[in-house]
Amino acid sequence: MLSRVKSEAISTEGSSGLMPAGPALSLGKLQQFSFGPPSVPFFYLAFVIFFWASSSLHTGMTGELASPLSSDEQSWWEAFFYNDPIRIYTNLFYHLGYLLSQAIGMPGSYLGYQIVFGLLLWGRAVLLFLIIYRSLPGSLWFAFTAGTIELFQASDWLTNWLGQINQHNYIFWLFLSLYGLAEAFRAKRSTVKIILSIAAAIALYLCMWSYEAAVTLASAGPLVILLGGKLARRERTTWLDGICLLIYGSVLAWYTFKSIEMYIVIGATNSYQYSHLRSNFSFVAIAADFIFNLHRSLAFWTWLPGHLSAPEIVNGLSAAVLWVAAALFARRSHADMAVPAPRTLVALLLIGLFSLIGAFSVFMLLDVSRSLMRTQFLSAAPASLVWTSLLWLGAYPLRKNRLLGRLAPAAIVALIIFSGAAEAYHYGALYKDDWSHWFRAGYSALLRTVPDLLPGTVVVMIAPEARAPASEDLWFDAGLRLAYPQVRVKGTLWLANQKPITGQDLVLKDGNWVWQKKGIPLGQELIPFEKTVIVELNDAGQAHVLNEVPSFISEDPMVREAYRPSSRILCGAPNETALNRYEMLPVLRTTDCVKPAAQAIKLTRASFGLDCVRKSWAKPFLRLVTLGNETKRIQRMCHGLSRCEFDVVAGNFDNPLPACGQKELAIAWTCGESSQLHSTRISNAFDKHVELSCNAPD
Repeated sequence: MLSRVKSEAISTEGSSGLMPAGPALSLGKLQQFSFGPPSVPFFYLAFVIFFWASSSLHTGMTGELASPLSSDEQSWWEAFFYNDPIRIYTNLFYHLGYLLSQAIGMPGSYLGYQIVFGLLLWGRAVLLFLIIYRSLPGSLWFAFTAGTIELFQASDWLTNWLGQINQHNYIFWLFLSLYGLAEAFRAKRSTVKIILSIAAAIALYLCMWSYEAAVTLASAGPLVILLGGKLARRERTTWLDGICLLIYGSVLAWYTFKSIEMYIVIGATNSYQYSHLRSNFSFVAIAADFIFNLHRSLAFWTWLPGHLSAPEIVNGLSAAVLWVAAALFARRSHADMAVPAPRTLVALLLIGLFSLIGAFSVFMLLDVSRSLMRTQFLSAAPASLVWTSLLWLGAYPLRKNRLLGRLAPAAIVALIIFSGAAEAYHYGALYKDDWSHWFRAGYSALLRTVPDLLPGTVVVMIAPEARAPASEDLWFDAGLRLAYPQVRVKGTLWLANQKPITGQDLVLKDGNWVWQKKGIPLGQELIPFEKTVIVELNDAGQAHVLNEVPSFISEDPMVREAYRPSSRILCGAPNETALNRYEMLPVLRTTDCVKPAAQAIKLTRASFGLDCVRKSWAKPFLRLVTLGNETKRIQRMCHGLSRCEFDVVAGNFDNPLPACGQKELAIAWTCGESSQLHSTRISNAFDKHVELSCNAPD
């Protein structure tokens, strides 16, 4: 049909003298640049530039730091998995970003994370387009519009924060699973149906074990796609469609069982999810929260900040102009811009409204249901379906006036895009400012002053509140470990007003730092004060090492006498990963520091707990999981030393095989630049003291 229309148009223009008639080359050129499903991803990619890349490149993560920490400290394989059994794939795309940075020669850089974030935004929009387009015949422009509105949804306060990769992660897998199921329902051959259903079930598995909020849409979506698509195509459902649903539904059934087991049978009352369970379950309170979130998701005019800056206006207008350009391009290339019939639009509107309610259903169980943080991302697709249906229903009475009937919906879509792009720029710039002026600035100043440390060092930073790189001790300590990925350190943050930051995790008592078990363990609960380095950050953002202990930290003469910061600082430059992470130029410290041992220990291989599976099929897999992990752990405890001692205890090591009777620790290392290999093997190693040596004094 499209080819016939184009052929007639070219023939007419040629006969009137506007275009020479004849060559098939002219038709080929027009078809090459026509608007259709193949061109949609390219338009969405351009939209992503205005929504994400315009303000959010060269930024990093100021929170949610567990993911880059696990990538630094665990094996390349184990870092894919999160330590929550019900959210085991939370880290998946974070770690892919980490590995992407390594692949492009910038280990530690957040560039890989930024690329992954943008691709997830793009993938979500493309998949939503495909779900609608493949389920509803003749819906090219409707599906394109819905995907565009979904991409520009900016109702969540964490929009464009790099730390929210997992929110886009689980939504991407949800859309991929629904699209796979839509294709399975369309397929004619039984083998193709089964293969696509299994693929959809795998995507759903990755979705549900990343974040639980999708359970309602994942449960209702398949039936809507099956029945709606069959009705639209005037097809009958078959027993094979039932098999497809059964395969898909088995994942939901298993997830339900595991959730019941975790929260009811085991009673995971100390879990993060349980800690945010709401206390007021009255109908009125829940209904009010639903209305609040529904209004926020649909009322695009409420997304805008009180005052729009010039860059926000320019970004919003540019995105809206690109939308208009896409509409004109589609029109000039004679694309199928047909609008579904009113009855179909009403059905789509109802589906969108019920899906919108479903998108918020899980969040209504939480005490943060009105926080507008993480709660609005899933509603983007249902909200886009509601708006697209409403716009075309509203324009239906204007169908006789072709110009007005098409201009009115397009203008409102342009307003939605303007609001979303302007607000996305606002949030992106806000989080970029947090990263650049506080988090990155604080740690880069620290690294310029203290480029490297001996293992087991405690860093105390004293900073003005306006310059503090973190708001809690947990996040300061996490950022510190990211600044020194090659060595095991612990940190605590004090404000210049002589008060510790919220959630202080180290308390000084009897000449030792005592771990309060609020944050990340160092492997020992008591750390002698003599291993401390105190750094002060001034109002200008410059750091310097204090040579004396401030009185508000301790007035004990023995503590003050034990303080020798130069004995804990290693001469040299910061680790390459830290330089890339905090976007720094290399610096070198040569004075008031300890030189690394000439024959420093360099780990080549370490494994723990594999001896009891030597004859098991699982051994290769377990070795893959644990090998790099233990190598990194031990190297961080021995960094810069020629003799290294540590205890094989919880906090230093994880036990990968709780059922094993013998936990064998095997370590191989070299000394300095020598290639001679040293090794040790210790049976039943748990709770034992281990010493590695290169037979040279420190």
